[in-house]
Amino acid sequence: MKITGSQFQQIAKMYQKKNAQFKDSTESIRNSDKVNLSQVGHELKRIHDILSQTPNIRTDKVNQLKMAIQAGTYEVKGEKIAEKMIEGHLIDKIIG
Repeated sequence: MKITGSQFQQIAKMYQKKNAQFKDSTESIRNSDKVNLSQVGHELKRIHDILSQTPNIRTDKVNQLKMAIQAGTYEVKGEKIAEKMIEGHLIDKIIG
């Protein structure tokens, strides 16, 4: 089949018209998309924002401990370590 110049132009116009229709339909869909957050969603976002601004490391506590270690006044209490180990183990049992 041989396509002449005028036939090619007609085919190109058809594709352009379909492409324009497709763009118009996707634009109307894009403009109509909406998200509504519930009150819980807003609260979760607020909490997330607060937590993202909170540092993971308590620098004041770290500096205190560093100074105590350097001064030789830091004491390790075996009872506290044992309590935390048992506490962690119990929490793991309950959760896991």
